[in-house]
Amino acid sequence: MKKKNLISEIKKAIKNYGWLNSATLNWDSDIIFNSMGNHCQLIDTLKSDSVGVTEYIHEQETATFSVNYSDLSKNILMEIYHRIQEMELYEIETLIANKTV
Repeated sequence: MKKKNLISEIKKAIKNYGWLNSATLNWDSDIIFNSMGNHCQLIDTLKSDSVGVTEYIHEQETATFSVNYSDLSKNILMEIYHRIQEMELYEIETLIANKTV
């Protein structure tokens, strides 16, 4: 899938669900935006036009900032896309299990 299409699909899901974070998506771990040594930047929020990134140094939160989807690598966009798909599949399975479909 092309980067432009990934961004479009991600934005469509966020429009349907609203602002999402790692807790609402049931992520086991945040997506790594950047990492070097004891310095790590994790994507933990999905917003309409950008992701929220939290920066940690030696496991201490030091900053938060936003990054536009267009500035993310295709690999990161694919990871976000797959995690949204997993959430949607889980919701469908839950509905079926509860017979509310």
